[in-house]
Order: sequence, then structure tokens, then C-alpha cells
Amino acid sequence: MFGVLTGMKRKSLAEKLRNNQATNLTQEELQQAFQLGEFDPAYAYSTFAKIIFTTLFFQPILPLGTALAVIGLVLTYYAFKKKLLRDSRSPVMVSDDIAEVTLYLLNCVPFAYGVDLLLIQAIECYLPKNVR
Repeated sequence: MFGVLTGMKRKSLAEKLRNNQATNLTQEELQQAFQLGEFDPAYAYSTFAKIIFTTLFFQPILPLGTALAVIGLVLTYYAFKKKLLRDSRSPVMVSDDIAEVTLYLLNCVPFAYGVDLLLIQAIECYLPKNVR
């Protein structure tokens, strides 16, 4: 949403500059409006990890959520790709620490998935038959 608002502000300022109506703006205000933002790879990486881990956690409860998560991953991928290639300055290098932590957490997923299944089975055992 902020990208849309920023784009509208840029377009409005560009029109004012063409018509010589932007006389009270400083150089810093114009640079802030027209300068491209930086791409934050850590935020993009954490967004993908959040979608994957949330899907794996809630998959026993909502199996259709996996298909929705795949659609969400594809849309998120293309949104970040557009932001990186069109709307950002030169890309920032990502350190290997982010990948190592995510791989460690992915190794813990089978354990968390098993605990999740056990919890759901335990809850179902204690529910009255008319509630199920």
C-alpha cells in the first residue's frame, strides 16, 4: 500500500515540477520522494520462512491451507522480485547466517509437526463425542 502512495506522490510532484509549481520544495524533500528505497533481504527471507512455518504448524487442522500457502508463496515471490528489480537501489548482499538459521529451523519442523499432531489427537480424545 505504501508503494502505491509513494508512486502517487512521485507522480504528483513530477507534474508540479513540469508546470513550475513546486517552488517551495527543498532538495531533500525531492530526493526523499524520488530516490528509490533499499531492498531488505532479511525481511523478504523472514516472510518466506513465516509462511512456510505457519503452514506446517496449521496443516493438520486446515489441510487446504497448504494450497493457499503455495499460492501465497508465489505471489510473495513475484512481489519481492518486482520490488528488488524495479523499485530498489542496487541489491544488498545477504550473509550466510540467515540461511543457516533457517536451515536449522527447517530441521526442527518434523519434530514440531509430530508434536502438533499429538496435541490434536490429545484434544480429540478429551472432546465429547457430540462436539466432534
